[in-house]
Amino acid sequence: MFKIITALFRMGPTLIHDYLKWMRRYAKHPDDYPFEVRYKTIRELVIKILHKFRLEFEVNGLEKLNGVEGPVLIVSNHLSLMDSLTLIALSKKPISFVSKKENEKMPMLGKVMKALDSCFLDRGNLRQNGEVLAQVEKRLEEGVCSYVIFPEGTRQKNVRDNLLPMHPGSFKIAGKAKVPLIPVAQYGTFHLLGKGGPKSIYVQVSILDAIQPEVFYNEGTVEAANRIRASIQENVNKLRDRDDAYHLARKNKKKPLHPDWVGRYQLLSE
Repeated sequence: MFKIITALFRMGPTLIHDYLKWMRRYAKHPDDYPFEVRYKTIRELVIKILHKFRLEFEVNGLEKLNGVEGPVLIVSNHLSLMDSLTLIALSKKPISFVSKKENEKMPMLGKVMKALDSCFLDRGNLRQNGEVLAQVEKRLEEGVCSYVIFPEGTRQKNVRDNLLPMHPGSFKIAGKAKVPLIPVAQYGTFHLLGKGGPKSIYVQVSILDAIQPEVFYNEGTVEAANRIRASIQENVNKLRDRDDAYHLARKNKKKPLHPDWVGRYQLLSE
């Protein structure tokens, strides 16, 4: 609760200003504004938010996300509402999201998701889910933007447990749309609104090698999905160990240093 109050105090004026200036308009009339303009504006706000949280940010493989040509499908494990903000901050290329319908009505977040042309799944309506995924597939084929999907379907609330089962249908989109799939492992995003003071926020992201769409035809969607899930899980386990080591060092009043350390704010300075 302390972090939420502190964050609102720090970001309140900025959020109110942006909500009145562009957020409502972008959400209500997205077609009146180019997608690239909407994304750039939203990304600038996200980076401001993450600066205010004073997080320690470490990322591996960023070039695999920003260096690829054309649209991609990004699949990631899901531990926090902040997972989406992390990916927006990292991706210079416009991205949108496949999200559960409940997020559409959330204050602020719902407006931002709508402004990004996100597609919302009603988890109790299989027919509607199929229509939404077909819409995402079409947008990827047309090169509108890249899409992010969390194939576990919901957040893993116990952050020390293994990933939840991933829905193979989420991976099938990449094969059908003939776009690369980029697996992402995240850990520590839950610290942003979790227990502890602002100085304990440590977020890690590992961006893995892209999977080409033909893999899903040659290997089979279920088999490929299981292999990708195992790869994400392996990386999440490594990030969890590093997170433990980081917080142990902070507890002992030592600054942990890694060979690939990015450093606070350095990555997000544009």
